[in-house]
Amino acid sequence: MHLLRSRIASLCLVSVAACGRLEAPTAAHTEGTVALTQSVPAGVALPTAAYRATDGAWLDLVTHARARLDLAFFYGSDRAPSRLTPILDAVALAPARGVRTRAVFEKVFLAQYPEIPERLRGAGVSVRIVDRSSTTGGIVHTKMIAADGTRAWVGSANLDWRSLEHIHEVGVLVQNDRLAAQVHALVDDDFDRADATGPNARTEEPPLAFAPLAFGDETVRVAFAASPRGYLPESVSWDWPELSRLIASAKHELRLEFLSYGAKLRNGDPWPELERALLAALRRGVRVELVVSSWAERGKHREDLVRLHHAGIRVQVATIPESTEGPIPFARVVHGKVIVADGARCWVGTSNGEGDYFLKSRNAGFFLEGSGPCSELARTVDALARAPLGAPFAP
Repeated sequence: MHLLRSRIASLCLVSVAACGRLEAPTAAHTEGTVALTQSVPAGVALPTAAYRATDGAWLDLVTHARARLDLAFFYGSDRAPSRLTPILDAVALAPARGVRTRAVFEKVFLAQYPEIPERLRGAGVSVRIVDRSSTTGGIVHTKMIAADGTRAWVGSANLDWRSLEHIHEVGVLVQNDRLAAQVHALVDDDFDRADATGPNARTEEPPLAFAPLAFGDETVRVAFAASPRGYLPESVSWDWPELSRLIASAKHELRLEFLSYGAKLRNGDPWPELERALLAALRRGVRVELVVSSWAERGKHREDLVRLHHAGIRVQVATIPESTEGPIPFARVVHGKVIVADGARCWVGTSNGEGDYFLKSRNAGFFLEGSGPCSELARTVDALARAPLGAPFAP
């Protein structure tokens, strides 16, 4: 623990932005800041210059919360001492500082991973265990932190020590009142009505509400959306139609990173929407590259990957080599959820490339418009697709 805290302190001396508050906007006409975050598995080389470390971003959000702190995660798991340990320590201390602290977890993994919810509850955190299967037939699959109605993080990393040390993860950190309020509102919804039997009453989806934020010296536009449809706060858009529009906007190239991809729902019903969108882009002359994890290559949707490959989509399989410390269960995998169109428009979220995540489960993500963050994400997906990590899918 002492060594870990020393490492974090050293990073802070090198860069205030690494562990302190988000820096003030440097671009004109902005309403806050946006940063990319990433977890790189130990022993793997990937582009990192444009990213903050996931654990540093989390620790920043938690330790600087003054009035309100919300977390919503699929599950939590730690093997102390780890990069996650000081973050959990900070969350547990927040209520004693007068911070209203809440945490949402999905019920399906509670029996396997009960320790973190129990510890947080014992420290005064309001913990809610949500059973999404009783309402939508899905799960709570979000990975989100929001603080004080001003800052929020959303990404692919679970509240799991392996997500910080042995899995490739991507996230987005924002400082903006409107976007942070939307993330808080999603947590509110899970606390207040997640187990309600019926959908909300709204009949139209609100349009994406973009905020101009500073990414270094560039002004980019950022918006928030979530799923599933019918179980969203009034201010939050459903994400799948927006993702479909993002894919349809591509003129030259599309790059996608997912843990898994599939054209069927888990009950066996067809869900061809993502496949249709990718094939439509291909017919427009767009170069489409999909990077999936080695788990997906061996998974139940292999025939869907074969179909994309034969259609002309470049399917690449990313394999993270085993750790030098030996096998680590449920780790050493590509887990990011990223779509980039033309290096200028992109999305980073919590959904894998399967329909249940958009139709039945609680998920969320940020849409970004700007060459700075989107080109960096494209560069990372490209690195995952190339040797030594990536290799062409073999039907």
